[in-house]
Amino acid sequence: MNSIFSPIQQLLITWLLILITGSVTLSALSYVGELISILLTAALIAFALNYAVAAVRAFLPRTLAAVL
Repeated sequence: MNSIFSPIQQLLITWLLILITGSVTLSALSYVGELISILLTAALIAFALNYAVAAVRAFLPRTLAAVL
């Protein structure tokens, strides 16, 4: 079975496509990087505050403890 491209051409095309895909991925991440940072920070704060709410829940209902 004859191939359209020689092995060296296949190798070069493969690496070119890998580089283009990496470049496009990095560009897309730069656009949404700030959003990811905000969401990650909010998740970490919520995770940390969950322990404080659990401690106050012994004295107050969870809704009121979360508001405080």
